[in-house]
Amino acid sequence: MGSKHKVMKPQLFFLVATIIIIAGFFVRIFWIEKSPPSLNWDEVSLGYNAYSILKTGKDEFGTSWPLVLRSFDDYKPALYSYLTIPFVKFYGLNEFSTRIVSVLSGTAIIIAAMLLAYYFFRRKLISLIVGFLVAFSPWAIHFSRAAFEANLGLALFLLGLSFMFFGLKNRLLLPIGVFLAGLSMHSYIAYKLITPFMLTAFIYISRKELLKIKTHVISVAFALALVVIPLLILHITNSSAASRLETTTLFTANKSPDVLIQQFIAHYLSYFSPANLFVRGSPEPTQQIPGFGILYPIEIVFFFLGIWYLFNHLKDCRNFIIILLILPIPAAMTWNWFYPARVLPLFVFFNIISAVGAAEIIRWTMKQNVLVKIILPTTVFVLLTTEILSLFTTLLFYLPYKEGGNWQSGMKEILTEITKYQNDYSHIVIETRTAQPHIFTLFYTQYDPNLYHKNIADMGGIPIPRKNFNFGKFEFRDVYWPTDQYDRDVLLISPESSLPIEKVSQNANLKTLVIVKDKWGNTLAHIAGIK
Repeated sequence: MGSKHKVMKPQLFFLVATIIIIAGFFVRIFWIEKSPPSLNWDEVSLGYNAYSILKTGKDEFGTSWPLVLRSFDDYKPALYSYLTIPFVKFYGLNEFSTRIVSVLSGTAIIIAAMLLAYYFFRRKLISLIVGFLVAFSPWAIHFSRAAFEANLGLALFLLGLSFMFFGLKNRLLLPIGVFLAGLSMHSYIAYKLITPFMLTAFIYISRKELLKIKTHVISVAFALALVVIPLLILHITNSSAASRLETTTLFTANKSPDVLIQQFIAHYLSYFSPANLFVRGSPEPTQQIPGFGILYPIEIVFFFLGIWYLFNHLKDCRNFIIILLILPIPAAMTWNWFYPARVLPLFVFFNIISAVGAAEIIRWTMKQNVLVKIILPTTVFVLLTTEILSLFTTLLFYLPYKEGGNWQSGMKEILTEITKYQNDYSHIVIETRTAQPHIFTLFYTQYDPNLYHKNIADMGGIPIPRKNFNFGKFEFRDVYWPTDQYDRDVLLISPESSLPIEKVSQNANLKTLVIVKDKWGNTLAHIAGIK
């Protein structure tokens, strides 16, 4: 493909590609501590586990050098936390060190997308357009600005796939690609399905080339064994490691085969729905930027022109289409109707399709008169710029102020205040209305992991399923002032409804009374200390 098109000079290509990559990195790292507005409980869990492993070689629950993190009984693959350790070491335990791995992964995704686009279409222009679209796409920016394991998995998966395809010619790249793709299974649980599907597809579509490089079978097998054998051992020795996969799959539901098939088809098609892609996006509030779909509305034109191109070049695009159709299958096997985190590779391929369509528009425009050459690019530029500016307005001015509830906003401010007074009291009670308050307490107080492991041991371990539990001087429960007011040497933290100022201030033993507010003056919690 692409033999009839003008060849772009390498110097120009690399210059533009470098600018795109740098710009993509900047929009991912800018204001990373503030947008999304706060770390959610999954992010905090990944950060504290990195901190715990750094300090003790054990995770939150005291497991030495784990391959999975028990976390909230969802058994997350541990790779994200391991990669976070160096940043926690040098920058401390905070928003930046917790999210930077995702920022870097998002930047790597831009590079991998450009490589894949060039492999399939052999046109540098398409590769550059893909790089630009991925650098500024709503889905790609969103998943790169929070600590999403799925984003790390995507980077490893795409880099692995790119190296595998280019490794058919440069054979040294093939085992590296297999290793990287396999490593994605240690990053996010969805890749335990996506990667085997894709490795199978790769073997099928590349079978002729693979038969010519039999001498590299040993290196490829070794690379694959390095990542697969630990997983096999894990699943044999730890029955809980696959619990998340088992609880999310559609086919564990007690339903008739025809109903399951109907649901699978509906879920599969949801990932190709124009409404989901260009308008409403995901029903999960933390899976998208509010008000935006997966792709920009203007990409509708590029996207369908790209589809038209694929069907008019079926022979040349066969392998691309095979991969495209396979990618949603693992996500469609889960009970969620449309869950972007489980199908991120598909969105990269959608960006590639849009890039192909955009390249065709550019090719057509170059054959038209001067007026068309001016009006059409100007119109596209204005519309696309408007949508990108709208996206960044949402990121910087709407998301930090209006979506805090979906990101457990306020816990940092509350716990920052608690740390000022915690040494003055022997007992601290924190209201449980915010889910998983214990992990926020561990993170923001930087609670000593060694001490925490001792606390767990003293409790006889944490039962399965785990619930909010107490450790050290911290207790997590609802605050009830009519009885709690008679406690002594206790710090109570609760919403205003449980600690009304007019009643709390009447307690003769009250020593500390703090109203915690966010930067906009909204009350987050009341803190009452009784001696």
